[in-house]
Amino acid sequence: MDNGFKGFLYIFLGSLIVFFVAGIFIIKMAIAAFGLYLIFKGLQLKNANRALFYVYRFRDKFHDNFSD
Repeated sequence: MDNGFKGFLYIFLGSLIVFFVAGIFIIKMAIAAFGLYLIFKGLQLKNANRALFYVYRFRDKFHDNFSD
């Protein structure tokens, strides 16, 4: 096996390993970004539900005061 082919083989294997590790890192980052998106949406929904709860509670209090 001559040195040119051996060097090409090393470069090929090294680049495969680098791209494989980079691909794993990119997939991890995508999963983490999706998790953060879900947390953000959950907080938005929770705050929206809390706001609706306060609006309905205020409305019920308002109706109770003026229902007589």
